Amino acid sequence: PIPAEILPTGADYLTDYGPPLALTGKPVSGALTYRLRSVLTEAAQAPPHDYPLGWNRFLHGTPSTIAATWSTLLWCASVPLFDPELGLIHHWEPHLAPQPTTEPANATDLRWLTPPPLHTIIGLYAERLRAGRGDAAAQLIRCMVMTAQALRDDPRFRVRASALLSMIEPLQSNPALDHRALPYGDQVLEREWRSRCPAPLFATLFADSAPGERLQLAFYDLATALQPLCGDPHDPATHTEPRHAATALLAADLAGYRPDLATPVGRWLDPELRTLLTDILGDDHHPLRGLWPSPTSDDPDTTLHVLGATAALGFAWCRLAGVPVPPNGLTTANHQAAHLTSLQDT
Repeated sequence: PIPAEILPTGADYLTDYGPPLALTGKPVSGALTYRLRSVLTEAAQAPPHDYPLGWNRFLHGTPSTIAATWSTLLWCASVPLFDPELGLIHHWEPHLAPQPTTEPANATDLRWLTPPPLHTIIGLYAERLRAGRGDAAAQLIRCMVMTAQALRDDPRFRVRASALLSMIEPLQSNPALDHRALPYGDQVLEREWRSRCPAPLFATLFADSAPGERLQLAFYDLATALQPLCGDPHDPATHTEPRHAATALLAADLAGYRPDLATPVGRWLDPELRTLLTDILGDDHHPLRGLWPSPTSDDPDTTLHVLGATAALGFAWCRLAGVPVPPNGLTTANHQAAHLTSLQDT
């Protein structure tokens, strides 16, 4: 038995965050789709001159209410890797500007959509407050709330949507809640928002406030997801330590995109794994390279978990290093996605 005094008791251990899941494999409910369509219909009716938007992601004349719903969608996703065949992101396509240099080559490829930092969402709202348009700021919050409430019904959005709602729903009953922080800039305003996030959900903010710790959590999520693929732990001849397997897949993604980031990314790993990461990248014949591009399972659920976890780790180290996620994705997650498609076709 484990002595009770060494077990963690922090508030963040009270909530089961569940495995990181990409938006693929399983359909979105009709109720969620209907609610999102209703939210977007209302958001699109906002006058653009009252809701100015300068983001090049959107067509000229798009009101910032649409950007608020889009940002909420991406921020709330456990893993913002979207299968276009699910139809979820199609609702925003009439408002999105063409991105010829960043779109996947094939229409059916998964969409790697970089989640916005929390301060980007706050900026839409704060700009209207500073312009003296409290009514427009309130409407932006309404669009975010309705989007997050709709998304919360899907387990792939539930935890992060709950965290965002805990920060923004109080603004509907008390619109002046952020007025004291407003003159001191968006960083102070962001601290106000974070202070309203309950402790059990606070780890959802790590991507914005603690990207190194977010990388560590994503790494161990991947190690957990890989356990079914690592052989019998009682048979040393066939077993691979899941942490070592996760390190090998991290190395595969770094090698295919930015091997020069191994040092700053590896700094957040355990010393053993940091050394292992360097060894794998530096030795073309390293035994763990046998796992490249990624081990696979014949079980769709296991494949989904590994797909989500590998993508989540990719988003985490790109965010930590300050580099964009490659538009066509990372090696290991794309390999799992192709394998999942083959399972579904058989």
